[in-house]
Amino acid sequence: IQNKNAPMADYNLKISGGTPNTNYYVSLTHNNTESVFIQSWQKRYGFTTNINTQPYKWLRTGINYRFIYTDIKDESGGGGHNGDLARAAYQVPPWQKIYDPDGPSYLRGYEAPNDFFYTDYPNGFTVVRKYGPESWSNPLGEMALNDRGYQFLRNLGTAYIELEPISGLTFKGTFSAD
Repeated sequence: IQNKNAPMADYNLKISGGTPNTNYYVSLTHNNTESVFIQSWQKRYGFTTNINTQPYKWLRTGINYRFIYTDIKDESGGGGHNGDLARAAYQVPPWQKIYDPDGPSYLRGYEAPNDFFYTDYPNGFTVVRKYGPESWSNPLGEMALNDRGYQFLRNLGTAYIELEPISGLTFKGTFSAD
């Protein structure tokens, strides 16, 4: 369940410069991080640009834009113990089976440590723990059978215009979007 070598890679390309009246900044980023849990990772891609210009002494304009795409597979929330995979992994009894090639096809070869039976008991079902009271879950099976992947896409932008018709009096308008 643990990834004993969880590498992280960060790549950045940044360019900036300008003239007396205009400056710019452009950045490309990539981050690839593996989790301490197997089958868990995060990949992030980013683009940022800032451009500011002052075409006249009384006028300044600029735009800031950031694009971020994040792809995440997070298995740390599994495990049947209130969403704590690490706790579930350390509490699985060592005699509990992980794999069951003869089990139901929907489990894809993983062992289900508990059987559930419908009864007339007030809760409506009974749980039979196959490997004793400690057998709550099969964290490796839960990681393989549950898709906890998701993606984020963010576009953040701001544009502004600033006027200074007379010295000491400034008007600034800003538009931002997310």
